[in-house]
Amino acid sequence: MKSLTRQVRTLFLTAALAVGSVFVSGAAAQDTGTDTAYVPFIVNVDATVMAEFDAGGAGAAVTPVQISAKTGTETLMRIPLRKAIGVLYGAQRQANRPVIISNRGGKITLNLPAQSYKNADIALYTVNGKRVLRRTASASNAVNNISRPNLAPGAYLLSVKGTDGDAFTSRLTHSGGGVDIIVAFGDENRSSAERLTKKAEAGEWTIIVSAAGYVDSIYTIDLKTGMNDKQNITLREAAVNAVSTFIDIRDGKKYNKVRIGNQTWMAENLNYQPPTGNSWCYDNADSNCVKYGRLYDWNTAMAGAAGSNSVPSGTQGVCPGGWHLPSRGEWGALAVAAGGTGPYGDEGEVSGKKLKAKSGWNNNGAGTDDYGFSALPAGMNNDGSFSGAGGRSYWWSSEWISSSSSAYRRYILTNGLGDGSAAKIFGYSVRCVENKDVVQYKVTVSNAGTDARGGGDYIAGATVGIDAGTAPTGKLFKNWASAGVTFADANNKNTTFTMPANDVIVTAVYETTYNVTVSSAGTGASKSDSYLAGATVSIKAGTAPAGQQFKNWTSSNSSVIFADANSATTTFIMPAAAVTVTANFELAKYAVTVSSVGAGASSGGSYSAGATVSINAGTAITGYQFKEWTSSNSGVIFANANSAATTFTMPPSAVTVTANFVSAEFVDTRDGKRYRTVAIGSKSWMAENLNFQTASDSGCYSNSADNCAKYGSFLLLTSKTL
Repeated sequence: MKSLTRQVRTLFLTAALAVGSVFVSGAAAQDTGTDTAYVPFIVNVDATVMAEFDAGGAGAAVTPVQISAKTGTETLMRIPLRKAIGVLYGAQRQANRPVIISNRGGKITLNLPAQSYKNADIALYTVNGKRVLRRTASASNAVNNISRPNLAPGAYLLSVKGTDGDAFTSRLTHSGGGVDIIVAFGDENRSSAERLTKKAEAGEWTIIVSAAGYVDSIYTIDLKTGMNDKQNITLREAAVNAVSTFIDIRDGKKYNKVRIGNQTWMAENLNYQPPTGNSWCYDNADSNCVKYGRLYDWNTAMAGAAGSNSVPSGTQGVCPGGWHLPSRGEWGALAVAAGGTGPYGDEGEVSGKKLKAKSGWNNNGAGTDDYGFSALPAGMNNDGSFSGAGGRSYWWSSEWISSSSSAYRRYILTNGLGDGSAAKIFGYSVRCVENKDVVQYKVTVSNAGTDARGGGDYIAGATVGIDAGTAPTGKLFKNWASAGVTFADANNKNTTFTMPANDVIVTAVYETTYNVTVSSAGTGASKSDSYLAGATVSIKAGTAPAGQQFKNWTSSNSSVIFADANSATTTFIMPAAAVTVTANFELAKYAVTVSSVGAGASSGGSYSAGATVSINAGTAITGYQFKEWTSSNSGVIFANANSAATTFTMPPSAVTVTANFVSAEFVDTRDGKRYRTVAIGSKSWMAENLNFQTASDSGCYSNSADNCAKYGSFLLLTSKTL
C-alpha cells in the first residue's frame, strides 16, 4: 500500500491556467470499470469535504465527490477509482487535434475536437464543490459564448465533457468579476482501433476541507481500493478584524477590507466612477472623492438591478467583481456584530462609535474604530445641494420599498448605526461586502422589450424583480410564464418571484392589439391607442372648435357599433382589426325660445348663427290683442316688432323672444260703456259703433234703445278715430 502523502497548499492556488495557455491532450479518458476507495474524515468544525481527481493532465474526467462533515463526527467518503484508462500514444496522440485552453483576465478560450466534444457540457466548480456555471456548447455552432457575471475571486475547477465520453478537468484561478468562455470546435482524426489500453495508475486526489470563518485545508493524497487511513482535520479560524487590501481591476484603485463577524467589508467607501448613472464627489471636488469616496443615487448604486432583501443580497451593483451591495439584513448583521440591538442592530448608541474612524469627525465626534471599518463622515447630495460632510455618514442598502421612490439606507449621525429609508435620488456612499462561496443561478428574461430588466445571476431564495419593458409594436403584455416559478403577480409586467435553486427562463407573453385612430378637431379629444379585440373602447370628441358643435361619430369599419353615435362621449366594442373613428362637427346651433300666449304660436327651435328665424305670436286669447315682440338679447333685431308674424337674424347665442299682448277693450269714462278694439296696420280701431247719447244730436234707430245697443247711436259723426 502506498503511504498517504499530505501537502498543505495555500487557499488560492495559482493554477496552470492563471496566465498564458495550457496544452491538454485531446485523447479521451475511457473508463472500463471502477473500484471504490473509502476515506473516513473527522473535522473539528462543521465543514464541507470535497475530493477532486488529478491525473496529471491525462484528461481524466471524474466528477468531484463532496460530503458534509459534522463537528468531531467520523464521516465516510466513498470515492470511485478507475480500473483502466484508454488513451492515445505516440504518433496518433500527435495527430489527434488537442484541446487548447487559454485564460487571460477572465477570458477563457477552449478549442475542442468537434467529434469527441460535440454538445460539450461545460461546468465550473468552486473549491468547495459548488457548481457556479453549467452550459452546453454545440459543435453545430462554430463559436459558443458562455458568460458568468459576478464571480468571486479564487480557485475553480473547469470540467468539460463530450457526449461520447471524452472529458477533462483543469484548475484555474480567477481575480474576480465576470467570466467569458469562448468555445470553438475543430476537426479531428481518430479511430477506435488506434486506442491503446493500460493499467490504471495511482492518481493524485485533491482534498479540500472548508468551513465558513475558517481557513481552508487543501492537500493531496494517493488512494487505494477499500478502506484508507482516517483523515483528522483541524481547521483554524480566519483572522478577524485583520485589515488587508484588494484592487478593483476596473480602475486599478486599491481598497482596504476587513472581516467583521461573518462578513468581509470594504474598510473604506467605494470611489469608482461608473460610465453611466449619477455619482458625485462631495461639493464636486475630486479631493473629496479621494478622502470620502463617491456619492451615488440608489439606481446607480444598484447598476439598474431590482431591489433585493436577501442575505446576501446577490446584487453586485456598482461594486467590484466578487463583491456586492449589502442588503438591509447584512447591514443589520454588521450593526449587531458591533454591539447594536434590535432586528437591524439600529437600537442603542454603541455600534456607530465602534465603527467610526478615530479621526476626521467634527466636534469631537470620532469613534474607537474597534473593527477597522473606519467610517468617515462623507455627507450626502440632495439634487446638487451637498451637506453633512464632517458630521454624518450615509450608505445605501440593496433593499427598496415596493411601489415607492424610496430605498433603505444606514447612517451614523452620533454613535449609533441608524436604519431608515430615503429618496432614491439622494447621493449616498457605498460600502461593499465580499461574496462568499455561494452558488448563483441564472435568470433569463425572454421575449421581452429591449428595456426589460431582471436578467442576471441570483442565489436561491433571493427575491428577483423583473420588468417586461416596452411591449413590441402591435402587442400588449398579457402575463409571465415559466416552469417552476411562482410569480407575485403573473399578470403584471413588473413583478417578482423567489429564485429557485436552478437556472430559469421567464417568458413575457403578449397578445395582439389593434390600433384605434381617433380623428377629431375637438380640444382634449381621446388619443389614438391600441386595444385587444373584444375590449370596450371609450372615446370622447373633446371641446368643439369655436362656432361649431358635435354632430355625431362615424367609422369606415362597419364592425364598429357606437353605444350612442350622437353623444360626444361614447363607447364601442373593439373588432379584430384596426379602425378609425371620426368625430363630426357642424356649425353651432343656438336655442330660440318663443314665449307667447297666443294659440298656434311658434314653438322655437335651434338655429345656426346668421340664420333667418320666422316667428308667429299666434291667435290672441279673447279680450286681448297682439302688441309687439321683445327680447332680452340685444342681438335680436325684428323685421317688424309690431307684427304678430315676423322674422329676425339669429345671433351666436341662445335667445328668448316674447310676444306681448294688450287688452282688446276700452271703457268710455263718460258713461261707462265698454267697447271692443281691433289693430289694423299701425292703428287701433273700435270694433263696434259708438253708443254715446248726447242731448241734441244723437238718437237710436227707430228710436229703439235695443237698436242703439245693437248698432250704436246716430251721431253727426258716425265714427270716431281714437
